This record gives sequence, C-alpha cells and structure tokens, in this order.
Amino acid sequence: MQDIEFFKLVSGEDLVGELISETENSLVFKNMLLINYVPNERGQVGLQMLQFPLLTDDGEEIVINKNAITLRAKPNEDFLNSYRQRFGHIQVIQKPGILTM
Repeated sequence: MQDIEFFKLVSGEDLVGELISETENSLVFKNMLLINYVPNERGQVGLQMLQFPLLTDDGEEIVINKNAITLRAKPNEDFLNSYRQRFGHIQVIQKPGILTM
C-alpha cells in the first residue's frame, strides 16, 4: 500500500488518498475520499467519507496541482484503519482483551 495522506485544498475540501507519485508541481493519488464533518445529536462531530471526485471509479488515478493544496498531513491510526477497511487493504484486528459474560 502506498502512503495515505490527508490534505486540504484552497477551495476548502478535506481529502484523503493513497499517494502514488509526486512531481515538482503535482501529486498523483488513487482511492481518494472527501471528508465531511457531520454533527450528531449529542453535539459531537462525526466523519462522513465520500468518493472523490464523485463520478470516478475506485482506484482511478487523480492528479492534484500542488498550488491547489494548503495543508498536507499523515492521518492518525484510527482514521487509517477506517480507510483501509473501506478499500479492503487489511482486516483490522481489535485490541486484545478479555471477554466477560
């Protein structure tokens, strides 16, 4: 699996995807998702992940101009696990513990 990166576009969208390659002027991603922040009834914020761009196939390579990006970061491990499950890259093993009945 390639590096998974979070980034924000100058237009305001928060995106995450697998970085395939990088040139001086652009980044190439696949399996890109748009992140929406959705408040719930308890006043907390949840995440909604939508395919981006909406009308593309999973795995299609998407080129983003570096001038369109305002922020790049590595997602935290909880988010990475959700992302990997969505694209079937790995099965996430629950943390070990003792089951009680």
